[in-house]
Amino acid sequence: MVLQQYIAQRMLLRHLPIFLLPLIFGSISGQAQSDDSISIDIFEPEQSGGYRMQITAPRDHDYTIQHSEDLASWQTRASMTNTRGRLTHEIHEATASKSFYRVIQLEDPTPLTGDHIPTETGDLIIHPVEHGTFTMWWNHVSIYVDPVGGAGNFSRMASPDLIFITHPHGDHFNAATLRDIVTDTTTLITPDIVTQQLPSSIKPQAHTMANGDGWEIQDIKITAVPAYNLTAGRLNYHPKGLGNSYVIELGKRRIYFSGDTEDIPEMRALENIDIAFLCMNLPFTMTEAQAADAAREFRPRILYPYHYRGSNLETFTDLVGTDLPIEVRLREWY
Repeated sequence: MVLQQYIAQRMLLRHLPIFLLPLIFGSISGQAQSDDSISIDIFEPEQSGGYRMQITAPRDHDYTIQHSEDLASWQTRASMTNTRGRLTHEIHEATASKSFYRVIQLEDPTPLTGDHIPTETGDLIIHPVEHGTFTMWWNHVSIYVDPVGGAGNFSRMASPDLIFITHPHGDHFNAATLRDIVTDTTTLITPDIVTQQLPSSIKPQAHTMANGDGWEIQDIKITAVPAYNLTAGRLNYHPKGLGNSYVIELGKRRIYFSGDTEDIPEMRALENIDIAFLCMNLPFTMTEAQAADAAREFRPRILYPYHYRGSNLETFTDLVGTDLPIEVRLREWY
């Protein structure tokens, strides 16, 4: 099945160009070309069960991708910084067939680029950084998860208000990075084993949480969830009780990020998860089959595989399947 694309209308919004693309099944794909050197192609990728939008546009600007079902109300789907002259964005098959899309060049940089997910109190923006590291922006709160790799990885982002650290392995916890990015107003949420290893200069800013603990800060409810290995031969990688996964609730959205774990009963028992970040890689966490089977049990509405170096995302996506209301979003983590 392929798509037809064309420019349905050209308008001005805040004196910026907008390009509208209705996606219609059963026709041959074409190219939408504007007078402003912005072109958009949409094609079906080999994996993920959706479609990929490729945008060619002037460099060194921020852009938003928005979608609408009626051309009257629009919802931002993603924001991106164009540093290479070309942007890509995946469109899930379930929404592609009934939506119009437009691309807007922004006059001012956004506080964070990434996927936009609506909440009751504004959009949640999700920005993958690398491997097990990502950042979020919601309601003027800047959130970092397992920040590593040096301060340069976060140079275009707002300083962190909250930092979540899941466990002390080097691809999730780096004291030098924390020393460089933590400000006087940053709060760290950490398991005890990480708190003990924090530099003395920032240790007073840590709030320690054990498995099962709950806490609330800046209108964000936090629950620390166990994260550990189950399989013989892997038990020493992540012993039970040392590390945390987290469930956070903001704007009535529930978000789970796994850190390093296998498909433990506590994960499978999760309920009403809107967004999940699920790890997989051997020998440290779990297989594609374990991760997919767990996802099918707790059924997050949006699922981001991450921390998947060496894993096969096509196998994972196939195993999650399309018979349940789970949208798998593949993003650039490496």
